Amino acid sequence: MESKTRIGIGAITRRRPQMFSELLDSFARMQVPEGVELVYLFAENDETASMTEIAERFGARTGREVRLELETRQGIPMARNRVLDMAFATGCDFLTFVDDDETVYEDWLVELYKVIDDKDTDLVGGPVDYQPPEGVELGRENRAVLAAVQEQGQRNQVKRKRRVAEGEGYRVPIYTNNWIARLSRVKELGIRFDEALRYTGGSDTRFYKDFREAGGRTSWASDAFVREVRPLSRLTYKYYFERCRDQEMTRMARKRIGPTLRKAYAIYALFSVRAVVMIALSPLTGGRSRARAMRVMGRATGRLMFVKGRQSDHYDPSRAHLHEDSTGGS
Repeated sequence: MESKTRIGIGAITRRRPQMFSELLDSFARMQVPEGVELVYLFAENDETASMTEIAERFGARTGREVRLELETRQGIPMARNRVLDMAFATGCDFLTFVDDDETVYEDWLVELYKVIDDKDTDLVGGPVDYQPPEGVELGRENRAVLAAVQEQGQRNQVKRKRRVAEGEGYRVPIYTNNWIARLSRVKELGIRFDEALRYTGGSDTRFYKDFREAGGRTSWASDAFVREVRPLSRLTYKYYFERCRDQEMTRMARKRIGPTLRKAYAIYALFSVRAVVMIALSPLTGGRSRARAMRVMGRATGRLMFVKGRQSDHYDPSRAHLHEDSTGGS
């Protein structure tokens, strides 16, 4: 009998039992590629374990091998490396990652595996479908921010799908919100998640860049969707501005070089004018142009803050309320 390909289904979690449970429910419904054996590998990033019972119930319900380990060192890359080590230790051929505030489509794994199995690739990513919370009435501001997020996501999907069609799937950046890696290649190249980025975010992008620079082959699975429900707490102008600001600081840090202070101020002034025009048009666009203004100003502010020596603290424990379960999700 031929041995089956072993895929580790990985995720990290912290104090989001409802979302983690919903993710596991979607795993239970997903299709499994032919000739594949699954093992579920989870790391809980906290001082004490609180998700063990949820994981055990999932294992009993599905009959699959499920492992959950506690990673007490605070930081997303620490938890991701714990899952990576679990995958090596359990003899996995491939490892996937999704976020614990997502759910997977039923054909997600089939589509993701199809690309990394059929093509000469070692690391493959897929798109995210952003949706509103169910059973919650959205206000004008919430609808405007959601529309901006969805529009940006659609633009990214179109651009990335075009690159794949043109044979340039390797140019698409890959994030752990939807990710599969060939572990023999990861081990050979010695790539891990950078634990110096514990609070800033961006350790998955650094992994992708380090992997590419070391000779790893990457591509994109345009039809391997995961779904992310955006809670009300993340559908505000304030949160959208802060998230875009933090992402820009992280992007500048990855490049390790930014504009001069004078140029950063000039960009800030130019973007401010654009933002004022967008805000003025807001009544005519249902608030959507104001949401775009938040993105524009967030990027300009993040760039200026980076030049002044600041770095993102988006995942600092003091901001934990942004990443935990709350009414309507979080």
